[in-house]
Parts: sequence; structure tokens; C-alpha cells
Amino acid sequence: IVAMIGGILLLFNEQLVKRFSMHLLSFAAGALLGAAFFELLPEALESGVASTTIFGGVIVGILLFFIVEKLLNFYHCHNNEGCNEHDFSLTIIIGDAFHNFIDGITIALSFLVSIPVGIATTTAVFFHEIPQEISDFAILLRNGYSRWQTLKYNFFSALATLVGALLGYGLRNQIDLYIPFLLSIAAGSFIYISI
Repeated sequence: IVAMIGGILLLFNEQLVKRFSMHLLSFAAGALLGAAFFELLPEALESGVASTTIFGGVIVGILLFFIVEKLLNFYHCHNNEGCNEHDFSLTIIIGDAFHNFIDGITIALSFLVSIPVGIATTTAVFFHEIPQEISDFAILLRNGYSRWQTLKYNFFSALATLVGALLGYGLRNQIDLYIPFLLSIAAGSFIYISI
């Protein structure tokens, strides 16, 4: 929830956000790609799991979110000429919730390794979540969500971290082997959303 601070700052000046929305959307794509390529995939590859399995997970994530988007089938009209631009808002919320869920599992497992590792992991999650939440808020505001709706959806998405942490702690012995694959699926979802 503390990581939502970056996004909340955008709520104070919505006109500024609208004026710079295209720049913020570019930032959002970059933040998602950065999280995928500079955090999630390296962490998954460092686990020792075969790279073919990790990159297979990326493909699964891309296909999964392609299917989710097609099932949701949401479009956003910007003018009277028709609905040509996709509204990825719900896909962003679902992807962020899944990513937060994985973050929660990772945080719980890292604290089981040691307190210093847990603190380092939590700090890393906090700092990568700030630009991520700014991106999420910007996309939702750009697609016509009100300030309250944007805050509400991001709040519930952020709660997935707590659910993941509790589940990670409860299933710590069974889930440890699947973390690299789950991270690669999350990376695939971010790559799909960015594209």
C-alpha cells in the first residue's frame, strides 16, 4: 500500500496528468518492460531452472494475457469515428494483481531464508512498485477512470501482495519450486501489456 504513494501523487493534479498522458503512457510501457527484463526474468534465471522453462513461462504469460484481453473484450472510444483503441485498464489491474501476488510470495519466502534477505527483497519490491503504480494510475486515468475508481482498483490490486505473502508462508515447502516459473509468467504478462 505504501508503494501506491507514487500513483496517489498523480491524483492531486489530474489536469497535469491529462496534459502529459502520452508521456506517462510511454513511461508505463518502459516501466513494465523494465520490470520484466531487469527484475523478474533475471531473478527467475538465477534460480537455476532451465532457461527454456523460464522462457516457456514468458510465452505462457503472453498467451494467458492475450486470452484474458480477448475474453474481457473491452474497447475505449476516443472519438465519434469508432472504437479503435483498446482499453487495457482491466488487463493492467489483473496483471498488477498477479505481479503483486508473486511479490508477496517472494517476500514471504525471502524472510524464511533470513531477515536481511527479507528486508532487501521488501525494499526492492517497494522501489520498483513506485514507478509501476505511477504507470498504472496514469493508464487508468488516461482511459477515463475517476480518481476514486483508480485508487480503489489499485488498492485492491495491492492487497494481492498480502494474499501472496500469507499463501507463500503457508505453502512455503510446496511452492518454492514454482517461483521461477511464476515470475516468468508475470514477466510475459508485462511484456504483452507493454506491446
